[in-house]
Amino acid sequence: MMNVKANSPAEAAQTQLPRDCTFTENDWHVLSKYWYPVAIASEIADKPLAVKLLDVKLVCYRSKGKVVIARDLCFHRGAPLSMGWVENDEIVCPYHGFRYNCEGTCTAVPAHPSSKISPKLKLIMYPAVERYGLIWTCLSGAEEQIPDLPGWDDPDFINILPPSFDIAGSAGRQMEGFLDVSHFAYVHTDSFGDRNNPEVPAVQGETRRH
Repeated sequence: MMNVKANSPAEAAQTQLPRDCTFTENDWHVLSKYWYPVAIASEIADKPLAVKLLDVKLVCYRSKGKVVIARDLCFHRGAPLSMGWVENDEIVCPYHGFRYNCEGTCTAVPAHPSSKISPKLKLIMYPAVERYGLIWTCLSGAEEQIPDLPGWDDPDFINILPPSFDIAGSAGRQMEGFLDVSHFAYVHTDSFGDRNNPEVPAVQGETRRH
């Protein structure tokens, strides 16, 4: 059997910067402490789904009805698990058929069925929460801090989940766009922008440093 560095859910909290990371080291570690939606719940069906969060490649799939999120990497030869499939509630690597259960433990090595599997052969796992029709996770494994949407279960409100789409731009630029409300009056005139009303009202807020 091969020698593989140990990985566990606890160690995922100390994940190193992803290869070819587009964030500064400090920014990445700060951002990795938050919870993010990475997929629409209905997208996670009978096949693994590849997603990316803060330049970390992840795979999402369902096991026993619950969503599982792991690093999209089989430690044997580095194959993406998202190209594999789910069978008997276990994700199967498409390269050599290694199987992993919902806790990330390797349960089968088809080429050596009688050999003992090293407990070190384990996926890097991340927490997964299904809420508001979305799948949420946190790269640092921090305590759950998903925004509260009290109106979600209120029958007087209509819940809408618009379709997702890929944007060829950095996360930082997208964040700037959402925070820059002064461009609304000039860019979004076909929807809610009004060039006759470009003034941005003052907002009371609180600044926190991390």
